Amino acid sequence: MDTEQLNLRVNKELLKDIGEIARVLKVSKAEWIKVRLAELVAKEQFSIYRNVEDEYFMGRINNKQYADKLGFKPPQDVKKARKQLKQIGKDTLNAINKRIHKKNQQ
Repeated sequence: MDTEQLNLRVNKELLKDIGEIARVLKVSKAEWIKVRLAELVAKEQFSIYRNVEDEYFMGRINNKQYADKLGFKPPQDVKKARKQLKQIGKDTLNAINKRIHKKNQQ
């Protein structure tokens, strides 16, 4: 795996806490930080992807905006799901409008 060095300053108390955790888990501080950082990044990426897909499904953003936010175009299955969701919304609104119209005629 290709790596790059990252230097950062942290509060002494935080470093002490990290040291205690690493000691209990019998890993180095650096290894614990790398693992936890990777977990945090994966969780954040998932959250971002999920939020962008939700915006896309709800029609708040288009294909270009999706690609601009995530760096790739929406996959075909996501496009298909969006189209199906849009149709369900239209069908639901049509059914509601028909009920209201029928009720108003009575």
